[in-house]
Amino acid sequence: MHRKRKSNGHESESSNVSGTGKHHRQALAERLPKTGTGWLFALTWLCFAFVVFVAAQRWYHVPDALPTSASCALFSGERALAHVVQLAGPAVVGSRRVETNAAYIEGTLTRTLHTGGRGTCDPNQLSSEGTRALGLEVTLERQFGNGSFELDFSQLGAQCITNTYTNISNIMLRLDPLVGNLSAERNETSTGCPDAIVVNSHFDTAPGSPGASDALTPIGVMLELVRLVVYRSAQHYATYGTSWLRAPLIFLFNGAEEAVLLGSHAFVANHPAINQTAMLVNLESAGAGIGPELLFRYDTRSPWLIRLYADTAPFPHTGCYVQDIFERNLIPAETDFRMFTETAGVTGVDLAFHMHGYTYHTRYDKPSRVDVRSIQHMGENVWALLQAALRERASEIRSAACELRQHRDAVRERVEPLVFFDLLSWKVVHFGHWTASRVYVLIAALLALLVWRPERGIQWYMDSKGMHSKTAVTSPIEVGPAPLPLYRALLALILGVCGGFLASLTVAFMLTSVLPGPRPPLLWYGRHMLVLPCLYGAPALASALTIAARVLNGSRNREGTNSASGLVLRYEQVERAVALYFMSLVLVLGLGLQLTMAYLWALQAGVHVLNSILFRPLRHYKRPGVVVFLRFLLFVVVPQFIHVPPVLTTLETFAPLMGMAGARAKVEFIVAALTAYLTMHWLFMLWLPLLSLHRSWMRGVTRSVLAIFLLAGALLLIPHWFGEVPYTPMAPKRLVVQNVCVQEPVSAPSSISRNAKVRSMNSANRTCLVGVAGLDPYPLERVLSKTRYSKCERNRFAWGYRDQRSIFANVAPLEALVRDAGLQCHPETLSARRPWSLPVPRLDVTKDVRVHCTAPFQAIAGALNRSTPICRALTLQIQAPRAHWSAMICDAAVRQWSLTTSAPNQGKHRRHFIRHVAGHDTSHMWNVSFVLELDPDEPSVTIDLTSTRYGENQSELAPVFWSSSFPDWVSATYMTSAFASYVV
Repeated sequence: MHRKRKSNGHESESSNVSGTGKHHRQALAERLPKTGTGWLFALTWLCFAFVVFVAAQRWYHVPDALPTSASCALFSGERALAHVVQLAGPAVVGSRRVETNAAYIEGTLTRTLHTGGRGTCDPNQLSSEGTRALGLEVTLERQFGNGSFELDFSQLGAQCITNTYTNISNIMLRLDPLVGNLSAERNETSTGCPDAIVVNSHFDTAPGSPGASDALTPIGVMLELVRLVVYRSAQHYATYGTSWLRAPLIFLFNGAEEAVLLGSHAFVANHPAINQTAMLVNLESAGAGIGPELLFRYDTRSPWLIRLYADTAPFPHTGCYVQDIFERNLIPAETDFRMFTETAGVTGVDLAFHMHGYTYHTRYDKPSRVDVRSIQHMGENVWALLQAALRERASEIRSAACELRQHRDAVRERVEPLVFFDLLSWKVVHFGHWTASRVYVLIAALLALLVWRPERGIQWYMDSKGMHSKTAVTSPIEVGPAPLPLYRALLALILGVCGGFLASLTVAFMLTSVLPGPRPPLLWYGRHMLVLPCLYGAPALASALTIAARVLNGSRNREGTNSASGLVLRYEQVERAVALYFMSLVLVLGLGLQLTMAYLWALQAGVHVLNSILFRPLRHYKRPGVVVFLRFLLFVVVPQFIHVPPVLTTLETFAPLMGMAGARAKVEFIVAALTAYLTMHWLFMLWLPLLSLHRSWMRGVTRSVLAIFLLAGALLLIPHWFGEVPYTPMAPKRLVVQNVCVQEPVSAPSSISRNAKVRSMNSANRTCLVGVAGLDPYPLERVLSKTRYSKCERNRFAWGYRDQRSIFANVAPLEALVRDAGLQCHPETLSARRPWSLPVPRLDVTKDVRVHCTAPFQAIAGALNRSTPICRALTLQIQAPRAHWSAMICDAAVRQWSLTTSAPNQGKHRRHFIRHVAGHDTSHMWNVSFVLELDPDEPSVTIDLTSTRYGENQSELAPVFWSSSFPDWVSATYMTSAFASYVV
C-alpha cells in the first residue's frame, strides 16, 4: 500500500509536470495565431531573393557590342577595341612608347578626317574633297607644354608636392562648325561665353602596365567617337548644306596623367582653348575594363549636368553615394577632372570603369581582359551625351557656362546639390538635396507622431473634456498595451548593431593577431563577393541576431500577443524602431554633414510611415500573416531595387582597391568594418521585424549563418595554413622593385671651384641596394623565394644629409604606402650582374648671394630677432641624365623661384618635394633659381636629388635576374634610381 501510494503520487507529480510543460509549450505556440503563418517566412525569402537577383542583373547589365561591320552611323565597340589592341603596352611618361602611341593617334585622326569617318567601317568609299566637305573647321594640333603646380595629397598623408614638367605633349583635335554656316542662334550668342565641349582621356600608362583599361580603352572610345562625329557631320552637310555641330567639340588626348595630372595642367594653364571650354567629359578607369561605366562625380556647381545625363544616357549607371565618398578623399586617387574644375573652373562629369580593380595598374591590364560590351556601354552613353550637348542643349550649356564664369565663387554657395541614382539602369532619379531635406524633416515629424501614438492623445483629450463615458459605448478606442515596448525594440537594435560590428572586428583581430599563418591573410582577395559575406558578414549577422533575440524575448509581454492584432503590433513596433534608427542617421549625416546619400536611410523611414497609415485599418484582420507579408513587401523587398546598387558598388569598387592601400594599412579591419556596415544596414535592420515574430525563425537564421561562417572559415583557413596564397593572375600581388644607388653627401659644385668639386663628387662612395616592397600588407616571405632572399633584411635603409628619408622617397606621393616596408638586399646576394646604368643626378650652383628679405619675409624677423632678416638667393642647375622622372627635396622655406610667378605653396610642411618630368628625348636639365630663408644656426642648405627610370623595354620591365624570382601571380613595377645629397 505504501509503495503503491508513493508510486501513484510520483506518477501524479510527473503527470502534473508533464502537463505543465505541455501547457507552457502550447502557450508559447499560441503567441502566433493559428492562421497559417508558416508560409510567410518562405514566401518572403523567395520574394527578397528574386528582387535582389533582378536588381543585381540590371546593375551588371551591359549592351551587346556591335561588330566592325556595323553601320558607320553607329558606335561599334569592336572598332574601338581594335584601337586598344594597337595602343596597349607600357608607356610611362618620357618613354619611347608614349611617342609611339601619339603617332598612332595622330595617324588615326588624320585618316578619319580624310575618309569622312568611313575609313574603318566602309574603306571603299573615301572622301577626296577635304575637311570642308565635312561641314567642319578642323584643327589637329600637337601641344608641348612646360609648367609647374602644387598638388596636395592629403588622403595619402603626404607632403605638398610641386610638379614641374618640360615638353609634355598632348594631342588636340578641335572640330568647329563652318563659319559660313553657323546658325543664327550661335551668331547671336558669340559674345565671349564659353561653348566648347571637351572630351578628355590619357594615352600614357602606369609604370609597368600595358594600360588596356587605364586608359587606352577610353582612348579607343574617343577615336571611335571622332569617327562617328565626322561621319555624322559629313552626312548632314551633304544632305542639308549646314553644319551638324552647333558648338565646338575638342577631343583632348592627354599624354601625361599617370605622372600626376601633368598633361591636363599643360592644357588648362597654357592652351587658349581652355577659355572657350564650357563642359568637360572626362573618361577614366579604376577597374579592369569590365562591367558598366560609372558616372561617379560631377561638378556640384552645375546640377544641370546630372539632368543632361539623366535625359540622354541610354544605359545610366550612377549614384550620389559615390560622389559623397570621392569628395571626402576616402579614395586615394585623382583624375584630370580635378585639374579642369579646380584650376580652370570648368564644369564637367567624370566617368570611369570601376569593377574588378585587382588588375588596375598591373601587368595584367591587357586588351584580352577588356570586355568589348563595356566599351559599347561607355561609347553609347558618351555619344548620347555629346549629341545633346552639341545640338539640342548647346544654348543651355553656353548660358550656364557663361553664368558660372561670371560668378565662379558665388555659384557654389547658392546652387543646390543633387540627390541622384539610377533605377535599374533604366532611368536616373534626381532631386534637390535641400528639397529632400524638407521631406526628411516631414518624415521625422510624422514618425515622431507615430511614436507618440495618436490614440493616446485622443483619449487624453476626451478624458479632459469629460467625453469618456459618452463615447465608451458608441465609439470605443483601443489603447491596449503594446505586445513589445518600443524602447526594448530600439535597445535590441542598437545593441545588435554594436555586437555585429564587434563580432566582425573580432574575427579580423583573430585572423591578424591570434591564428597561425601569414598576417594579414587576405583570404577574401580576388573573391570578395563570395568570401566577405561569409567571413565577416555571417558572424556579424549571427551576433546581432543573438543579442537582439535576448533583448526582445527577455521579458516578452504576453498580453495582447495571442490575438491577430498582437502579431501585427509586434511587427510594427520593431519596424518602427528600425525607422527611428535610420531617421537618426538622416538627421545627423544627411542634414548635419550634408551627405546626399541620406536618401537611402530616409527611404526606409518613409516607407514605415506609409505602412503605418495604409495598414492601420488592418490591425485586427483575421489573417495577420497576410498583413505582415504585405508590410514586409513594402518595407524590405521593394526598396531593394534602390538598395542593391550601392551595396554592389561598394563591394566591387573598394575591396579591390585594398590591394593598393599600403604595406602598413589595416586592410582586414577596413574590409571587416565595411562588410559589417553593409550587413547591419542591409540584412539585420530590414529582416529583424519579421524574424522577431517567432523564436524558431530567429534561431534558424542564426544557426544557418553560423554554419556558413564555420564552413567558410574551414574551407579558407585550411588551404591557407598549408601554404596557399590569396593571389592569382586575375588578382595579382603588386610589388615595387627598385635598383638604387645612393651617393654619400658631398658639397655642391659651384662656379668658383667647379672642377675640383666634380672630381670630389665622382669619387664619392656609393651604396647600391635592391629594395622590394608590396603595396598591400601581405607578408613578403610568402611571395619571395626563400633561397634567393635569405640574406635580405627588413628595409631600414635611410638616406639624406640632415633629414633621413626612406629608400622609396622618389615615388612620392606613394612613399607613404611603402615607407619603412619591404626588404633591402645587396646585389651580390641576388647574383645580380646587371650594370647600374643610371647616372647619379648632379647639381651645380651658378649663383649664391645674400640679400635683404622683403615682404612677405617680415614675419620671419620676429622669429630671428632681426629687423632685416638675411635671405639667401641661389640659382641651381640640375641634371638627371637618362631619367624618366627626377626630383629635388630640400628642408627649407622656398620663398621665391623662377619656375612660376608666385612662390610654391608648402602649406605647413617645411620639407619641399619638387618633381620634374620631361617628355621623350628631352634633356633632364632644369634651371631653377629661388630664395631661401637663411637660418643663422645652419647657414648651409642640404638638397637631396633623385632620378628614376622605369621599365621601357623587356630587359628593363623584367630584368633577367628577376625572371625566375616571382610567380605568375605577382605584378612587379621595376625601376632604377640614383640618389645624391648636396650641401650648399
